[in-house]
Amino acid sequence: MWTTLIVAGGFGTRLNPFTKIIPKPLMPVGDHSLLERHISALAKAGALDIYIAVHYCADLFGSIVEALASRYGVHIHLVLEPQPKGTFESALTLCQEFADRGENRPLMVMNGDIASDLDLVDFHRFHMASGADFSVAVNDYIYRVPYGVVESHESRMLGVKEKPAVPFPVLAGYYLMQPSISKLLGSAGSGELGVDKVLSSLLARGSHVSTYQHHGKWIDAGTIEDLHRASELFSERGMA
Repeated sequence: MWTTLIVAGGFGTRLNPFTKIIPKPLMPVGDHSLLERHISALAKAGALDIYIAVHYCADLFGSIVEALASRYGVHIHLVLEPQPKGTFESALTLCQEFADRGENRPLMVMNGDIASDLDLVDFHRFHMASGADFSVAVNDYIYRVPYGVVESHESRMLGVKEKPAVPFPVLAGYYLMQPSISKLLGSAGSGELGVDKVLSSLLARGSHVSTYQHHGKWIDAGTIEDLHRASELFSERGMA
């Protein structure tokens, strides 16, 4: 099995003024918060060892996390980040601790503001079978071109596609990483350690990075409109 880190320390500025009171991972999607949906999915997958990196409104997480741990039968450890240092700073620290103890089970990193029905067990199975150092889940983001797109060849028009929908594979906010990459990323440079810097550093070193395609429900709940869409998409017939 794997250990999980949920990244929940962001300021959620796109959700102001609501996030001046409630941090984004505790915002509701239907009858359950984004954070509870993550923990429910992890419990169903049998991944019971969970870390949550917090910074903004960190004091609000204590009693809530304690209740969720009891409700779902999981072990939750809060990791306080005195200063936000990017998505993967705490992940790198955990990987280093695992490597120092000789542990080789992967760390799953999850963005705390994502609502998705991604199959965590299948993602883990894919990662292990691939032999990758680092795996990223990707989801197709559909961009609808607001104009008619012209098809031509050597100045001769072949046709027009009216406002076509074009899929782009985007990072879905779920990652699996082997503890051994802490040695590589330890020299990834100064400043915030975001996913862009992590991936650039690994690819530059020739590390094996694999992509796992998710075809199901997925929303980055970063705005009020996205939260409403997530509530509509994830009905209460079952937790994601």
